[in-house]
Amino acid sequence: FDGKNLPYAENIVNLLVIDSPRINVSRREILRVLVPNGVAIINGKKIIKPIPVDIDEWSHFEHGPENNAVAADTVVGPPRHLHWVAGPRWLRTHEEPTGITSMVTAGGRLFYTLDEGPIGNSDSRMPEQWSIIARDAFNGTQLWKIPLPDWGWQTWSSSFKETYKGYNWIKTGGLRTRNPSSYLKRMVADSERLYFTLGNTVPVSIIDAADGKVIAVCKGSDDPKKLILCNGVLCVQLSKAIVAYNAGDGSELWKKESSNINAFAAHGKSLVYETGGNQLHCIDLKTGDPLWDSILEVAGKLKISEDRVLSAAGSAMQLFSLTDGRSIWCKKNGRSSKSGKHRGCYIVDDTIWVGYMGDRYDLKTGEKLPSLEVKNLWRARSIIIAVIPTRPPAAISSAPWRGWSFLP
Repeated sequence: FDGKNLPYAENIVNLLVIDSPRINVSRREILRVLVPNGVAIINGKKIIKPIPVDIDEWSHFEHGPENNAVAADTVVGPPRHLHWVAGPRWLRTHEEPTGITSMVTAGGRLFYTLDEGPIGNSDSRMPEQWSIIARDAFNGTQLWKIPLPDWGWQTWSSSFKETYKGYNWIKTGGLRTRNPSSYLKRMVADSERLYFTLGNTVPVSIIDAADGKVIAVCKGSDDPKKLILCNGVLCVQLSKAIVAYNAGDGSELWKKESSNINAFAAHGKSLVYETGGNQLHCIDLKTGDPLWDSILEVAGKLKISEDRVLSAAGSAMQLFSLTDGRSIWCKKNGRSSKSGKHRGCYIVDDTIWVGYMGDRYDLKTGEKLPSLEVKNLWRARSIIIAVIPTRPPAAISSAPWRGWSFLP
């Protein structure tokens, strides 16, 4: 410490205390080293660093309850340096399913599941050792950890366990992608609480994000397919129902039963969900009362952008008004409406991006926009190499390249 500049990286300190009038550090320097929401006590005066408006959270698998995997973040970009590292450096092995199944971040904290079994060994006699871990998202400090003994591939189903009992894992391939898709969507968070199933088929627990203590359990939410958190309401998709709970205490608010719920999303005071492949329903998020119903001509993934609901199955799409359910436009392709259902779809401002090849559509009209696809990333070009001696020729050793610099 030189008396002026604090010897810490930016966004790394949780608490800074200065108790001497002789130490004069600028407010700007103090805020530089503090994490957002970090606290400084300067000669009895308290300073709290605000959360920057240009960073965003990722509280759901697809960013938020709208299912639109696009962050409103202008800080994220190409890496410039390493900020922090938390072990283990390696997952267990690539023969088994991946050792991280779920991850979200909210309130300056990072939450994820991790298999901490022996590295590099897939022997079935050394089973998985799963935990859910919470860290400070800005400096990596571990805040708490909860063991998950009933998690991972060995708990999926009896048929799966029998299939791979005593199996030679070295001969397997691609099992790292075999985690159930519901694992990705079972974890959501806000600045105060984490919502997660502390086991494979157990109900959802409401967990204090600061200390990891279980606040409540949402009864009747066993083995969920997906969680959505919106405006203080936790919505749980089960195999044959959607159940809504008070996000603070886990009390049940309402329940909608159906044998074929395929997709759902929420925004503001509304929740929309699809049944039967041709029905779109909108209900009040807090009461479950019906608001409107519409006919789906394109059944796909549901995404909400402000006051519009998009059902997308690849390049086949249909847009609805979230206010009254009116179909604004419908775009079908020559194939089945479900073709391309698993292609990525993202809404950025008033543009729909489909897949990873630059297909773009106008959100207001459904018209296709000019593609940004690059046909050929590589092209022939001339390269000039300048060879500059860095020492006089007499000083060059027997190795002909020593003492020379090669500059493109």
